[in-house]
Amino acid sequence: MDVRKVVRSGIVHFPALADPKAQVQYAVQRLLHRPFEVEFLALNRLLSRGDLCLDVGANRGQSVDALKMLSFPVRVTAFEPQPRLYRRLLERFRNDPNVVVLPYGASDHASITEIYLPYYNGYCFDGLASIHKEGLDEWLRHSIRHFDARKLQIVAMPCQTVRLDDVVVGSVRFIKLDVQGSEYAALQGCVETLRRDKPHLMVETPPPEVRDFLGRLGYTQYVYDHGALRKSNGWTLNPFFLI
Repeated sequence: MDVRKVVRSGIVHFPALADPKAQVQYAVQRLLHRPFEVEFLALNRLLSRGDLCLDVGANRGQSVDALKMLSFPVRVTAFEPQPRLYRRLLERFRNDPNVVVLPYGASDHASITEIYLPYYNGYCFDGLASIHKEGLDEWLRHSIRHFDARKLQIVAMPCQTVRLDDVVVGSVRFIKLDVQGSEYAALQGCVETLRRDKPHLMVETPPPEVRDFLGRLGYTQYVYDHGALRKSNGWTLNPFFLI
């Protein structure tokens, strides 16, 4: 039995429970000092005190929490274009001098566009928000038991995109990229930073064009496996790209 699928399917029938459930989950992770994705443990060996990290697609701040769990402090600039989540992040980290929150999406050009949010039975899957409307329901169709297309709604919201090269100040040591189909455009918009600083990268779901592009810049793909990084070919979830 896929426990996550069962829980996810239950949440969409009781949307009011979603936010409290997420808040409790993240609070427990912070209490146990356990990042929501195990790959972040590799950063204890890759980063140093005071390094500048970019969290592109910050969502509810899970990656910011993970970076704050490192054994030394780092600086984080978090990008989140969804207004509701941006305001939450701003409130959460307003007294933290090491965290800056910006209300932008990342692309290869600055623009005012739209971001699309999928709702199912009134529950917003904000982690799937994308500037690409096509195929937005594909993951939901395979991840919710007894999926009913009549309960799906796609809502458009204004979104401002920027080139990371234009807004980031300082030498960047690490970039986490989770932008639901905009990975290649986001990297095109920070190619100067990539060439200058050669930051470590973690890309949640890198398509082939991203792997090829980073390979041309001298990056090699790694996967975090049993406490160590090893070289990896082909698609994998949350790979690192290192020079």
